[in-house]
Amino acid sequence: GAAKGGVFIVEKNRPETWARVVKKIMVTLQSDPDMNEAMRNALAVIAAVGGNNSHTMIVANEYGLIAISGIGDIDKFYNGQKVTVDATRGVILAGDDYKLALKDCYSSQKSFCLYELGFWLKDNETEW
Repeated sequence: GAAKGGVFIVEKNRPETWARVVKKIMVTLQSDPDMNEAMRNALAVIAAVGGNNSHTMIVANEYGLIAISGIGDIDKFYNGQKVTVDATRGVILAGDDYKLALKDCYSSQKSFCLYELGFWLKDNETEW
């Protein structure tokens, strides 16, 4: 799936700021159970540390969030920066000027998939 929006950096030692992650792309060094509520309110989660079995990815899966973990350096991100997170391909794109289209990506689950602006998806049953 994919999500786009403004970045908010969540720091473990500043829990008083976590409420500001609502409907934003949460970027953190590493998540932990204390951050679950902040994660639940985010559009997507990006973590510097972790892998498929990390806390970030397990909680993101439970909450149905878009997430990428284990990217290493997060110093390139800043609060308010516009990004698009495409977890299906494992990429983070600068800017939020991409079209997200609702599509059946796997099985019967609906998910947002990323298409460049101007891309029109048409199949036998549905026009997007």
